Amino acid sequence: WILRADKLSYDAQTHVYEGTGRVVIRQGDRRISADKVQVNDQTKIAVLQGNVVLVQGEDIFTGKEGYLNLATHSGEMHEARLFLKRNHFHVESALIRKTGESTYYAEKADVTTCDADRPVWSFYAKKLSVVLEGYAKGAGSLLKVAGVPVIYLPFSVLPVKTTRQSGFLMPYYGQQQASGTVVETPFYWAISDHADATFYQTYLSKRGYMQGAEFRQKGHQDDAVDLRVFYLSDDSGKARTSNRYWAAGMVNQSLPGDIDLRV
Repeated sequence: WILRADKLSYDAQTHVYEGTGRVVIRQGDRRISADKVQVNDQTKIAVLQGNVVLVQGEDIFTGKEGYLNLATHSGEMHEARLFLKRNHFHVESALIRKTGESTYYAEKADVTTCDADRPVWSFYAKKLSVVLEGYAKGAGSLLKVAGVPVIYLPFSVLPVKTTRQSGFLMPYYGQQQASGTVVETPFYWAISDHADATFYQTYLSKRGYMQGAEFRQKGHQDDAVDLRVFYLSDDSGKARTSNRYWAAGMVNQSLPGDIDLRV
């Protein structure tokens, strides 16, 4: 660790370094800045005060004051904000604890991936645990839209990963004149780095159940496949046939001899 400050002193009896004014502590890709820092040479605990910023790689952990164990990389920050750049994940709380190299814990926290001061959507959780390249798990959660609570969730899980994850997407609810009440629950399948699919289960109160699927694959350069199919057993009695389907697709494929196939 390298410690720099406008003013730096050391107390041999307490084994404490004290830096004031533009204090910076560095180690590898880690950087801590604050207005005032006290570092115990024996316990390796740094007490941080004023405009605290911890930068680790591309992730940023800020707060008004707190402490950090320079050996275990654990500690806590008051009036804190956590930003995980690769996932574009924001966490804001009165107290965030860094419980390890890649784990965090917060209480009464707001979570979002929006940059706006008033995010389009966010989650509030009474208790939140975050594992980098894992999941954020919240207890006593509220889903907020433009800051207004709309759904209470006793337990919620959000991925904090840079890779795509299989799972349920946000359900859809609506009212349509021809179909009545429409409720749709999509499921996303991350097949590979180059292919994925979405499966749809849709309830139409005036027509019945509709199933659908969409498959996408990306190949070399412009090579791509996008196929969609939906089927409805229409029991409304208004259609000529109850077996109704809709299908569409596109295929771009490069062939030998500078030939491009498009279907």
